[in-house]
Amino acid sequence: MRLVRLAVARPGAAPRALPLAVWLAEDAADMARGLGGAPVDPRVAMLFAFAAPARHAFHTRTMRGRLDFAFLRSDARGYDVLQVRDRVAPGELDVRGRAPYDAVLELPGGAAALAGVAAGARIVVAG
Repeated sequence: MRLVRLAVARPGAAPRALPLAVWLAEDAADMARGLGGAPVDPRVAMLFAFAAPARHAFHTRTMRGRLDFAFLRSDARGYDVLQVRDRVAPGELDVRGRAPYDAVLELPGGAAALAGVAAGARIVVAG
């Protein structure tokens, strides 16, 4: 895993830095572990990128707090937010977006709304 800096842009607005440390899951072990097993840290998020769009499944089986899931579609410039499922409770076994996506941003519960991560927003890698 490595840290990445992300910024969020709402339509018609300049990008704002995402105020969280964002870990990029770089291999299958990172993806399997995710943010699970420890109390949810309100300062940490994780970005999962997949080779192809699909309705990739997530779960909150080992979580000890609520999570937000932003389902993203990538292009050469960044990610479009397709949908956000907010404050998903621990114990959910099948967390998916409605349409195929090739990336997911997993955030502490409630953080997506506070940071402006919503359908129609744009997420870009900053620096």
